Amino acid sequence: MSTTHTRALSVIALSLLLVPGGCARKAKMDHGVVTFKIGQVSVQRSASGQTELATGDRIMTGDVLTTGEHSAAAIQFSERCVIRVDEKTTFRIIRIEDMNLEMFVSEGSVMSKLVRKEEMKLEIMTRTALAAVRGTEFSVTYKDGQSKVAVSKGQVDTAAVRHDDTGKKLAKVEKEVPVAAGKTVEVIEQPATGKEGRGSLSVNLREISDEEKNSLRKIHAIPIIEEPEKKSREELDQIRNSVLEIENEIDGSQNQEVRKEMAQDQVRALLMKKNRTMEDIRKTFNRIDEISLYNGKVIRGAIMSRGAEDFRVITPERTMTVPKKDIMSMKVIK
Repeated sequence: MSTTHTRALSVIALSLLLVPGGCARKAKMDHGVVTFKIGQVSVQRSASGQTELATGDRIMTGDVLTTGEHSAAAIQFSERCVIRVDEKTTFRIIRIEDMNLEMFVSEGSVMSKLVRKEEMKLEIMTRTALAAVRGTEFSVTYKDGQSKVAVSKGQVDTAAVRHDDTGKKLAKVEKEVPVAAGKTVEVIEQPATGKEGRGSLSVNLREISDEEKNSLRKIHAIPIIEEPEKKSREELDQIRNSVLEIENEIDGSQNQEVRKEMAQDQVRALLMKKNRTMEDIRKTFNRIDEISLYNGKVIRGAIMSRGAEDFRVITPERTMTVPKKDIMSMKVIK
């Protein structure tokens, strides 16, 4: 069993906070509860100025939440839904009424996990998209004029449609796309044309990326808490710390993937480069390999791959395959 899986189980076991059997209570929903926060998270309410959020605070209709850099928050609605607000995000709660939850993301990203989905309606809007949930775990992002909905479990019905800053629909739906698990849809505004001064909305459905998949593991790690308002700050902080351990592992694995991709990009650039030098190879691989052959020849460059019977080597002049049986000795030149 993986360490991440073990820690995910410990989050559940540590508090007995998950709803028994995954069943939701029948009480009507009229607010959310902040179950944990990291860094700077503030709320703007119509009747007051901007204030810092604390664990255990209620979130009401009309609230505008903002997270700073390296900050995040989890908000639970009833015992059916939990939202993770990512860093540098601003979003507004449009409506919390009965079993209806609507929110508008003006910038940044939120992730959602929904249980007992047949009892609740969840809609998340951006300036160019509407995500209506039939799925369980997904993210909605709005950055640089582009909306993105990524789904790891279930299905999310996504529409390309314009909204103002309050979430009010400005025009008719241009396109509708059901987004299944393992898929991501991007809604992109095309260059402006005609008298209206704005372009149409195009839709691109693709496979979910590894980065998106890894990020969605964070919402999977957050438990649905039974009666969170009855939990002490210490209990909620204990759950937060366990979740953060899992998130740190997720970020670590994601950073390794990023570094691997960057290294692969550097190697591809080196292969394409004309008149590459030994110093170029040294900078890319952080070493120079010296391979001495039985026939007296010496090859200097970098070993790119090691197969069962041969090595693939890059030198300033070319790339070559060197059979292992021809190699007398090897050493690394710093």
